[in-house]
Amino acid sequence: MSFRLCLVGSTVLTLAACTAGLAGPYLYGMQPTAHVYPAIVWVITLWTIVHGLVGVIMQIYCLAKSFAGRLTAAYDADLRNVVLYWHFLVITALTSFGVLGLFPGLR
Repeated sequence: MSFRLCLVGSTVLTLAACTAGLAGPYLYGMQPTAHVYPAIVWVITLWTIVHGLVGVIMQIYCLAKSFAGRLTAAYDADLRNVVLYWHFLVITALTSFGVLGLFPGLR
């Protein structure tokens, strides 16, 4: 039961993080057709957001499978694969948004 709450909570947090990730370049008025730098920022942001949305789909799949009784402690390969994917996604998001957020301050 607690892992279901964790899946729901992390899904909500992921959707909020995706919204925040898109808000960054949008609120700063970065036009991808104006210069190569805003275009790169948008590409990196969208790349990370798409991976986040794929992660949300994977979490919803595991949640549905748990409600159907097909994701148990003995049969948890799907959940293990989703956790592995999330390790990749966390590293991707931290690297991408860290570079996008901190790099302009270094100049």
